[in-house]
Order: sequence, then C-alpha cells, then structure tokens
Amino acid sequence: MPKSTKITPLSTGPLDTLYTYMLAVFGNLNSQHKIGMHLSRVENLEAQESGVVWLSRAALKGHPNSCLELALHYINNCSDTDKAIEILRLANTDTTDTNLTGQIHALLGQLLLGKYTDVIDHRKFEKQTQIKKKGQDALDKYIQSLMPKKAKPKKVTSLNISEKQLSAYLDEALPNLYQAQKLKHPMANHALAVYLIQYSKREKANTSKGLDLLHSSANEGFAPSCQVLAGIYENGLYGVTQNIRRGLELRVTAAKKGSKEAQYTLGYLLYNGQGFEENKDMGLELIKESAFKGNNEAAVFLDTIKHTPS
Repeated sequence: MPKSTKITPLSTGPLDTLYTYMLAVFGNLNSQHKIGMHLSRVENLEAQESGVVWLSRAALKGHPNSCLELALHYINNCSDTDKAIEILRLANTDTTDTNLTGQIHALLGQLLLGKYTDVIDHRKFEKQTQIKKKGQDALDKYIQSLMPKKAKPKKVTSLNISEKQLSAYLDEALPNLYQAQKLKHPMANHALAVYLIQYSKREKANTSKGLDLLHSSANEGFAPSCQVLAGIYENGLYGVTQNIRRGLELRVTAAKKGSKEAQYTLGYLLYNGQGFEENKDMGLELIKESAFKGNNEAAVFLDTIKHTPS
C-alpha cells in the first residue's frame, strides 16, 4: 500500500467510515459507543435496535457514556428502571469528566431512591385503603362515578419486599446522590430535597435543609425543582409563606426549560386565565407541546376540549 493512502480517521463522516467500524469490531469501546449512538438516531427500527446492541457491548465493559445512554433508553423507551439500574451499576466512573460522572451517580441514586419511595407511598396508600375498607360514603362513590375512565384511580398491586431490601435501596441511593451532589449535579439536590422533606424523619432541620436544596437546584433552572417549589409557594407548605406570584414565576421558568409537566400546568392556567391574563392560543400551544412529549394529563385535556361544544 502506498504511503499516501495510509488509513486515518475521517473527522467529517458521522462514523469515521470503515476505520471506526473496524476499531469497534476489535473491541474499542469509544468506537462501539460512537456507532451505537449514530445508529440509534437513524429513523429505522432495525438500525435503532443495532444501535442498542453496540451500546450494550460497550456498556457491559463499563464504558460510562454507553452506560448512561443505554440506561436512558431503558427508562424512556422500555419503562424498565430495573434494567437501567443494572446498567448504571456497571459504569466506570473513574473519569476526568465530572459532568458525566455526576449524571451517572445522580441518575442511579434517583432511580434507587424511587424504588424506596414507591414502596413507602404504596404502604401509605394501603393504610388509607384499610381505613376505608368497610365502605365508601355515598359522596365518594358519586364523585368516582363522574370521573372519566382514563382518570379513575388504578388498582395498586401489593409490593412484596423485605425490610432488608427496602433499606438496601436507600443505603445504595444516598451515597450516589451525595457523590453527585459533590459534583454539583442539580438532580442530586432535588432528589435529596424531596427525600428530606417527605420521607426522612419529620424534623424541622430536615425540612429546612430540603428547602435550601430545592432553592439551590431551582436557581440553576432545574425544572423539577421549580415545579415542586411552585406548589410549595402557591399552597404555603412546610412553613413557607404563601406567594402565588412566586409560584407562577417558577412554573414559567420550568416551562421554558422544557418540563412537560410545567408546560401543561402553565398552559392550563393561561387557557383558563388563572393567575395570568387569559390567552387560549398560547395556553393551547403549551398543552399541545406537553402532550407531544407524552404528558397524559395534557392529552386527556386536548381530547376533552376536542369533544366539547364551543
């Protein structure tokens, strides 16, 4: 082969052509990740499935970017948080990319904490159900009969889990969140705030610390924290002075950041002229955007007004 035809990576092509593929086949994790990401963005189901295969190869070897992308795939496309947790646990976080490391620790911590809080919430639900087990009053039954089928409460399946496993979720979640917090990741502050306010011992110090963390991540524009704080201000919860205007400001911030929940809430308020001057067009636009992103409440609202005589 003439020296002038030496094979080198091409920076202009999406896959660095054959060179990248060859490296991937021979086990180069960065190349496997690159191919996986490229294929996963192609609008073809077979290509996307191949992309997942390549990402899986790299993730199983601990490639942090692949672990994160694959975990997000399982969360967003398969609703499989167990698989996402399994993949994130494989990630090699011994890297100089502190942003990536922070994302991995924050997401893993959030998912594990979610496992813990789901059980706690379920137990609270069961306790409330036991109180009313001997019969609903007539008003409750009447209100439930008026609810559309889509909105009727779902039957909750009992979660059979030992106290040991429940504690294990929390014991693994918190160190991951603390690590992400050190790396300045707002999701960690948000998750820890919700835990301190709603699930830890109901002590004033925990609530105060939780509110501080919520403010910190909201000040960074983290949409979920903006949403939670908005509800706290609007209802004057946890010792916070009621301030509806501040709550609305936070919802606007969250909507601008792309939160589908905030877009629906803000759109609904604008559509109905609650807290803002009525603007049905802008409100409807926000609700449509929220529905497009998968918000079920927004989809039900759009379906309702579609079949409501003007």
